[in-house]
Amino acid sequence: MIDRQISTIRRMMVIAGAVLMAAPLRAQSSAADDGARPISLREAVDLAQRYSPAIVSAKGLERVGLAQRNHSQ
Repeated sequence: MIDRQISTIRRMMVIAGAVLMAAPLRAQSSAADDGARPISLREAVDLAQRYSPAIVSAKGLERVGLAQRNHSQ
């Protein structure tokens, strides 16, 4: 009876160890799949200027205004 319990505990520890070891590996693979890549400072500045919150907001307001004008006609 005790031998069986010890065997069960060992199996559970092996499974738990495998799960704990697999979690960081999964995190590493998903980080590589997100499309992230190193960029130059110049590219970072260009992207920041292109996608600044003020510009994105202005383009959104532009689209809303155009949609409202088209809808009211």
